Amino acid sequence: MVTKLASLGAFFSGVGALSALIISLSQIKKNSKFNEANFWLTLREMFNTSNRVNIHEDLRKGKWIAEVPKNHQYWIKLEDYLGIFEICERMLARRIINKKMFISLYEYRIYNFLANKEIAKRKLILEYSDWFYFYKLLKRIYGKSWIEFYEFLKRNDHIIKESESETTFIQAMSKSNKEKYNKFKESLNLAE
Repeated sequence: MVTKLASLGAFFSGVGALSALIISLSQIKKNSKFNEANFWLTLREMFNTSNRVNIHEDLRKGKWIAEVPKNHQYWIKLEDYLGIFEICERMLARRIINKKMFISLYEYRIYNFLANKEIAKRKLILEYSDWFYFYKLLKRIYGKSWIEFYEFLKRNDHIIKESESETTFIQAMSKSNKEKYNKFKESLNLAE
């Protein structure tokens, strides 16, 4: 009888522990979803500061398709804007945020940046080494050609450092590198 009671007590203790575990896991899942939702709202707020909204509007209107800003302060604001995407890439890599959700909410902003070809080329070619995580984000969204382009630029870093513009960079390249460069630009939609 004592053995049956002990077994029955152990059984109910096990059921209680299992129930507590299920409730805890359910609560953890709810907290995780709440934290992720909170993050998306915080990220939206980060993009909605006045400087970043101005950058977003300029990119959306295609203000820098054929020219680059002359104002140094504008470049600082643009770099701040792009830096948010680098932070997002780090969080995507660590699976802190969801890739599908990120793409649905923010990919169009990256597309708008790339559509403004002159500033995209300035940042992603002449200053490529400053934007490694942005390149990783581009790879994550658009494919491995972006990292291959980054590696190509890295191999030609000595020429880039001596170049004041894309034109001088191209002029200093070998014929075969010029051909590779032009193929990359066409495939990545960075060509004029």
